[in-house]
Amino acid sequence: MANSYFQFQQFRIYHDQCAMKITQDACIFGAAITPANAEHILDIGCGSGILSVMLAQRSLAVIQAIDIEEGAINQSNFNISQSPFNNQFKVIHQDINHFAKDHQHQFDLIISNPPYYTDQDQGKTDTYNKARHSNASLDFDDLANSVNQLLSLEGKFWFILPIYEFEKLLKSLKGKEIYPESQLLVKHNEQSKNARMIVCCTRVDKEVKEDSLIVRALDNSYTTEFKDLMKDYYIKF
Repeated sequence: MANSYFQFQQFRIYHDQCAMKITQDACIFGAAITPANAEHILDIGCGSGILSVMLAQRSLAVIQAIDIEEGAINQSNFNISQSPFNNQFKVIHQDINHFAKDHQHQFDLIISNPPYYTDQDQGKTDTYNKARHSNASLDFDDLANSVNQLLSLEGKFWFILPIYEFEKLLKSLKGKEIYPESQLLVKHNEQSKNARMIVCCTRVDKEVKEDSLIVRALDNSYTTEFKDLMKDYYIKF
């Protein structure tokens, strides 16, 4: 039986109450995000709270984590309360569209691991569908609109999506004059077709910095680049 938690070097994240479990993609995403000097961070669709806690390890920002699913909110509250960091957290049980309309304050860093699967991939439960499927909970146009309302002029928006989906969200963001600054292509190995794209966006339209990350070499050993990225989080490194 799989563990109900994932143990990191400095904290433990439980995911037994969440529709979406902790994945390697989420861990890579959390490690790849650069919080820099962000003072106010928003985690859209926080799930277990893994991204918020990962960023708290490297930031003194006030972090607000929002999700529409009650199980995710309960899980995030617990995981955040058990984390060893002194950051100020606020966990919000609300739809991001309503939050964006009611919230006056803007954020200098917004992150999201948004839902993306389509009808033919639908899961068996409503909570799974809300967590995973764009047509069941969060439309990309709605997400772009919310980010536009909540992102400060010099702020950055980070997201991760499959290679076949990320351009759809970029199109919606560009319609709000939010543009990609960097793109990191993540693949399990050189031959893998199931790739992810981690994108950092700003309100400045400039040349995009492109990079790639291969998790494992062909002999199935972890690459040096992957170990360097995860060395502050994974126990095995």
